[in-house]
Formats: sequence, C-alpha cells, structure tokens
Amino acid sequence: MEIKRVVIANPIINSPFEEPRLHFRLSEQGITDEIAPGRRQSGYFVPIARPKKKGQQQLAFDPWTQDRIQPNEFINRVRGRVELWRRGGYVGIARTTRRYGNLTVLTARMNPDLSMGDTLLKKTGSGNLFMVFGEPDVEIRQDNGKIIVEIKGVDIYDPTTGEIRASSTADIACWFIDTNYNEESFFVRQAYFTGADKPYEKLKRALRAEVDEDAWSALYSTISRPFDPPEMGKIAVKVINHYGDEVLHVYEV
Repeated sequence: MEIKRVVIANPIINSPFEEPRLHFRLSEQGITDEIAPGRRQSGYFVPIARPKKKGQQQLAFDPWTQDRIQPNEFINRVRGRVELWRRGGYVGIARTTRRYGNLTVLTARMNPDLSMGDTLLKKTGSGNLFMVFGEPDVEIRQDNGKIIVEIKGVDIYDPTTGEIRASSTADIACWFIDTNYNEESFFVRQAYFTGADKPYEKLKRALRAEVDEDAWSALYSTISRPFDPPEMGKIAVKVINHYGDEVLHVYEV
C-alpha cells in the first residue's frame, strides 16, 4: 500500500492547561491532517517486520496505520477516573493548592538553608529542604464577643517518605496569629512558643541572662488571648515546628 505523506502545518490544537478536545485522525494510510473532535484513546502500535531482502542491513516495518493500534486499557481507565475527579470539583485537593486559570499549581516553601550555599547548607537530614503543604489543627471559638484560638497540633507532608507527619503541640516551636488578616501581608499580632523540651531553660542559656518567668509563661501557651473580631473578616495562623516547617492558614470568622 502506498502511504501518503502528510505535512501538518500547526500540530498544536489543544491547550496545555486542560484536557484535549481535538485530535488528528488516523486512517489506514497513517496520520492525517483531518481534525476530529474528542480525545484520542491511548494506544500503541504493534510493529510488524517486513521480510528481509537480500543485502538489507536493517529491518523494515510496515507503516504505523490505524489497523496496527492496540488500546492501552490501563491508561484509558486512569484518564476516565481523572475526568470524573475534575468534574467533581477536584475532591481532596490540598487547601494550599492554587488555581491559575485552568492550571493547577501546588506551592512549595523553600527552606532558608538553601540560600546559604553549599558551605552552610545543612546535610544532616534533620529538616526538610522543601515544605509542600501542611495543615494546622486549630479550634476557634467565641467568648463574650471575643475570639479565642487554640492550637492542638499540625500535620505536615513529609516529602522524604510521602506520608503525612502528625505533630502535637509538643513538636511545635512557635505559632503566631494575625488577628486582622488583609490577604496581602501577615502581621504578627500575637506570638506564642510551645514545645515539651523546656524552651524557657533554653532561652535563658541562649540569652545568657535572666528572663521574667511570669512574662514568658504568658507566651508559653497553646491558647491565645481573647481578641476582637477582625474588621477584614479573616484571621491567619502561622505554625512552625521543630523541623523548620512553616504552615500558614487563613480562617474566616
């Protein structure tokens, strides 16, 4: 069979940010420049070698035509499940995932150690170089018209194991509250320090001075001081654990 050579002037007919809606039709003579609706099913070509002629150095194969395609059932099933997930509103997507048009971007926070260069970069593996996402365990309640925030822990995705690392308040180094978050900048309006390894004693040694224990005890807390409802209608809570993982979450109140 004589194969007709086809030159496709513009092979890009779909957006890279959404599921393909068009494809170039395959015929018994191979690829065509005819655009067909829908996404082509995933498949692969089964090569059939031609009889080797005398003096021929390499094998020749029949053209990649429609009748040589075998469907890839697994990929087609995965595509179907992904399509259902998209139509269902991206169920289970992380709250820190951002949507830019039809492009889904999962943000990651870079550990400050990476900016120190090879000399000072920690190589002990005790911390994460990138923090992909996390979620603080926070309870927000009202008392006499005031808002009180209680931190109970934080869950962090560990990129080294692929698992969620759940931490209690004993593993939280500090946490902060912006009591009137404007969605542009985070202002520390309340700050607290927690942890189960006597941070008060470590602070005294680090400062080489006496610290007002009563003042420190007011900051060593998992429950915030009561504050007025925010004018912007939102508050933000930032949590940092002992690994250096930092999580920021916004709440409407």
